[in-house]
Amino acid sequence: MNPKTVFSVTLLFLCGLVKGQEPGWGLKGGINLSFFGGDINNSDTRIGLNLGAYYHRILTGDFAIQPEAALSLEGDDDVSFTNFNLGAMGKFSLEELMVEFGPQIGLILGDDGAGATVANFSLGIGAGYSFNRKTTGGLRYNIGVTDVSGNENVDVTNNTLSINILYGF
Repeated sequence: MNPKTVFSVTLLFLCGLVKGQEPGWGLKGGINLSFFGGDINNSDTRIGLNLGAYYHRILTGDFAIQPEAALSLEGDDDVSFTNFNLGAMGKFSLEELMVEFGPQIGLILGDDGAGATVANFSLGIGAGYSFNRKTTGGLRYNIGVTDVSGNENVDVTNNTLSINILYGF
Protein backbone atom coordinates (compact mmCIF):
# COMPACT_ATOMS: atom_id res chain seq x y z
CA MET A 1 0.00 0.00 0.00
CA ASN A 2 1.25 3.47 -0.78
CA PRO A 3 1.56 6.08 2.04
CA LYS A 4 -1.48 8.09 0.86
CA THR A 5 -3.73 5.03 1.08
CA VAL A 6 -2.43 4.11 4.55
CA PHE A 7 -2.98 7.69 5.73
CA SER A 8 -6.51 7.80 4.27
CA VAL A 9 -7.55 4.48 5.83
CA THR A 10 -6.08 5.49 9.20
CA LEU A 11 -7.81 8.88 9.03
CA LEU A 12 -11.19 7.27 8.25
CA PHE A 13 -10.75 4.82 11.13
CA LEU A 14 -9.87 7.58 13.59
CA CYS A 15 -12.77 9.73 12.40
CA GLY A 16 -15.17 6.95 13.36
CA LEU A 17 -13.94 7.14 16.97
CA VAL A 18 -14.19 10.92 17.40
CA LYS A 19 -16.17 12.28 20.36
CA GLY A 20 -15.08 15.92 20.88
CA GLN A 21 -16.13 18.93 22.91
CA GLU A 22 -19.44 20.69 22.56
CA PRO A 23 -19.41 23.25 19.74
CA GLY A 24 -19.26 26.89 20.78
CA TRP A 25 -17.19 29.66 22.35
CA GLY A 26 -14.78 29.29 25.22
CA LEU A 27 -11.89 30.75 27.17
CA LYS A 28 -8.40 29.34 27.51
CA GLY A 29 -5.44 30.17 29.67
CA GLY A 30 -2.22 28.68 30.88
CA ILE A 31 1.53 28.71 31.25
CA ASN A 32 4.13 28.99 28.48
CA LEU A 33 7.67 27.65 28.49
CA SER A 34 9.36 29.37 25.55
CA PHE A 35 12.87 29.55 24.12
CA PHE A 36 14.69 30.49 20.94
CA GLY A 37 15.87 27.99 18.35
CA GLY A 38 17.68 28.21 15.04
CA ASP A 39 21.12 29.83 15.25
CA ILE A 40 20.80 30.30 19.04
CA ASN A 41 22.46 27.43 20.92
CA ASN A 42 21.96 28.33 24.57
CA SER A 43 18.58 29.99 24.93
CA ASP A 44 17.25 30.02 28.48
CA THR A 45 13.60 29.11 28.92
CA ARG A 46 11.17 31.91 29.72
CA ILE A 47 8.07 31.20 31.78
CA GLY A 48 5.08 33.28 30.71
CA LEU A 49 1.30 33.25 30.64
CA ASN A 50 -1.31 33.08 27.92
CA LEU A 51 -4.97 34.03 27.95
CA GLY A 52 -7.44 33.96 25.10
CA ALA A 53 -10.67 32.81 23.52
CA TYR A 54 -11.62 30.16 20.99
CA TYR A 55 -14.51 28.88 18.93
CA HIS A 56 -14.84 25.09 18.70
CA ARG A 57 -16.69 24.05 15.54
CA ILE A 58 -17.44 20.45 14.63
CA LEU A 59 -17.13 20.18 10.86
CA THR A 60 -18.24 16.64 10.10
CA GLY A 61 -19.16 15.10 13.43
CA ASP A 62 -15.75 13.45 13.24
CA PHE A 63 -13.39 16.37 12.99
CA ALA A 64 -13.40 19.84 14.54
CA ILE A 65 -11.60 23.09 13.87
CA GLN A 66 -10.78 25.56 16.59
CA PRO A 67 -9.89 29.15 15.64
CA GLU A 68 -8.18 30.93 18.55
CA ALA A 69 -6.97 34.36 19.62
CA ALA A 70 -4.73 34.87 22.66
CA LEU A 71 -2.28 37.22 24.32
CA SER A 72 0.88 35.30 25.08
CA LEU A 73 4.14 36.14 26.87
CA GLU A 74 6.99 34.39 25.03
CA GLY A 75 10.69 34.72 24.12
CA ASP A 76 13.56 33.61 26.29
CA ASP A 77 15.17 34.69 29.56
CA ASP A 78 16.89 37.70 27.92
CA VAL A 79 14.27 38.90 25.40
CA SER A 80 10.57 38.83 26.13
CA PHE A 81 7.80 39.08 23.53
CA THR A 82 4.21 40.03 24.04
CA ASN A 83 2.38 38.27 21.21
CA PHE A 84 -1.16 38.45 19.93
CA ASN A 85 -1.52 34.93 18.54
CA LEU A 86 -4.10 33.87 15.96
CA GLY A 87 -4.35 30.17 15.25
CA ALA A 88 -6.57 27.52 13.71
CA MET A 89 -6.19 24.05 15.15
CA GLY A 90 -7.63 20.91 13.59
CA LYS A 91 -8.76 18.48 16.30
CA PHE A 92 -9.37 14.73 16.35
CA SER A 93 -10.88 13.21 19.50
CA LEU A 94 -10.67 9.62 20.71
CA GLU A 95 -13.07 9.36 23.64
CA GLU A 96 -11.60 11.79 26.23
CA LEU A 97 -8.22 12.14 24.50
CA MET A 98 -7.62 14.50 21.60
CA VAL A 99 -4.85 15.34 19.15
CA GLU A 100 -4.54 18.78 17.55
CA PHE A 101 -2.45 20.38 14.84
CA GLY A 102 -2.43 23.62 12.89
CA PRO A 103 -0.83 26.95 12.01
CA GLN A 104 -0.45 30.04 14.18
CA ILE A 105 0.67 33.57 13.47
CA GLY A 106 1.96 35.71 16.32
CA LEU A 107 1.86 39.47 15.97
CA ILE A 108 4.63 40.83 18.19
CA LEU A 109 3.19 43.74 20.18
CA GLY A 110 6.30 44.35 22.28
CA ASP A 111 9.83 42.92 22.42
CA ASP A 112 11.82 44.76 25.14
CA GLY A 113 13.53 46.87 22.45
CA ALA A 114 15.17 43.85 20.78
CA GLY A 115 14.17 44.90 17.25
CA ALA A 116 12.26 41.70 16.48
CA THR A 117 10.21 41.22 13.35
CA VAL A 118 6.54 42.23 13.39
CA ALA A 119 5.17 38.69 13.16
CA ASN A 120 6.19 35.10 13.58
CA PHE A 121 4.66 31.99 12.10
CA SER A 122 4.60 28.63 13.86
CA LEU A 123 3.12 25.17 13.54
CA GLY A 124 1.40 23.70 16.56
CA ILE A 125 0.94 20.10 17.59
CA GLY A 126 -0.63 19.02 20.81
CA ALA A 127 -2.74 16.69 22.87
CA GLY A 128 -5.51 17.15 25.38
CA TYR A 129 -7.87 15.45 27.77
CA SER A 130 -11.56 16.30 28.14
CA PHE A 131 -12.54 16.18 31.80
CA ASN A 132 -16.15 16.73 30.71
CA ARG A 133 -17.97 18.35 27.75
CA LYS A 134 -16.97 21.85 28.94
CA THR A 135 -13.48 21.55 30.48
CA THR A 136 -10.33 20.37 28.72
CA GLY A 137 -6.66 20.31 29.68
CA GLY A 138 -4.12 20.65 26.89
CA LEU A 139 -0.43 20.51 26.09
CA ARG A 140 0.76 22.14 22.85
CA TYR A 141 4.15 22.72 21.26
CA ASN A 142 4.42 25.56 18.73
CA ILE A 143 7.46 25.13 16.53
CA GLY A 144 8.71 28.46 15.19
CA VAL A 145 9.09 28.59 11.41
CA THR A 146 10.03 32.21 10.68
CA ASP A 147 13.02 34.28 11.79
CA VAL A 148 12.08 36.67 14.61
CA SER A 149 15.49 38.29 15.13
CA GLY A 150 15.19 41.20 12.71
CA ASN A 151 18.85 40.53 11.82
CA GLU A 152 19.81 39.25 8.34
CA ASN A 153 22.89 37.45 9.66
CA VAL A 154 21.14 35.06 12.06
CA ASP A 155 18.05 32.87 11.95
CA VAL A 156 16.19 32.75 15.28
CA THR A 157 12.88 30.99 15.81
CA ASN A 158 10.48 31.32 18.74
CA ASN A 159 9.36 27.95 20.18
CA THR A 160 6.72 27.59 22.89
CA LEU A 161 5.36 24.74 24.98
CA SER A 162 1.97 25.68 26.45
CA ILE A 163 0.02 23.98 29.23
CA ASN A 164 -3.60 25.16 29.10
CA ILE A 165 -7.06 24.80 30.57
CA LEU A 166 -9.99 25.42 28.20
CA TYR A 167 -13.52 26.09 29.34
CA GLY A 168 -16.42 26.11 26.87
CA PHE A 169 -19.72 27.95 27.28
